[in-house]
Amino acid sequence: MKKIIILITLYISVYSFLYGQTINSIVIDAKNKHPLNFVSIYNRSTHKFTVTDNSGKFKLNTSKNDTIEFRMLGYQELISESSDLNDTIVLNPRHVELETILLTNGENKKLNDKITTNFQLGLDYMGTYAFKINIPANSIITSVELPIKQRPHFLSDGTINFQIYESDSAKFMLNNPITELISIDDLSVLDEKIVLDFDDFEVKEKLNFYILITRTIPENKMTNSRYYSLNPFLKFDKKGKTDDYYYKFNGTDEWKMSGEFYEKDKPRLSINIYGYQSSD
Repeated sequence: MKKIIILITLYISVYSFLYGQTINSIVIDAKNKHPLNFVSIYNRSTHKFTVTDNSGKFKLNTSKNDTIEFRMLGYQELISESSDLNDTIVLNPRHVELETILLTNGENKKLNDKITTNFQLGLDYMGTYAFKINIPANSIITSVELPIKQRPHFLSDGTINFQIYESDSAKFMLNNPITELISIDDLSVLDEKIVLDFDDFEVKEKLNFYILITRTIPENKMTNSRYYSLNPFLKFDKKGKTDDYYYKFNGTDEWKMSGEFYEKDKPRLSINIYGYQSSD
């Protein structure tokens, strides 16, 4: 009888090692060692998804050789086999070199064209959005304003994150962030607009710029039937071009253009850009 119990225990141990384990870890910033909340964690092998809590902690059931992906706007992506993960996972910030700007006495004003809003979109938490923004050459940007709509009965839990990237002019590649990451974690205070105040950055020539937006919610809210319609709703115009809107699902590297979602109307984010012309 004792031998049978030992064999059963050994079998369970081997089975757990080969086929199942629970990762119980914390994700921290490589630079300041602070915990990171709302990091997206995706098991590519089982397609299970979770996020870190306010203390940077998470739990995820895996098998020995599952591939686990960690993503957070403003940080380098981390992909690892589950067996290689330990109690602390470290994410490296994307390096952002902001040039020293000589501030002028230029008048702070709206720099982009007026956009007429005619519909709204609630951001889901399953991926990353990239919206093209037109910034005039030789301008210094001080803030960006996004009109929004808060709707009753939709979730306002979680965080919404923003960062502006420069894209390759020949093809859509976002490897160069030009602003720091901005996170808003108290969405209940938002009313009619989101105002992003950046450290002033200079645009010397007319390039392709995209504002990346991610929407995250706590794990215990993910079963909500309206996960795809979270507050706040961003406002859009339908007079854009195909490359004005890209979307990427968590767990994939493929960006999809708005033309793959909308056959006729191409959405363009309603956004106001404020700053002034450079003195150079």
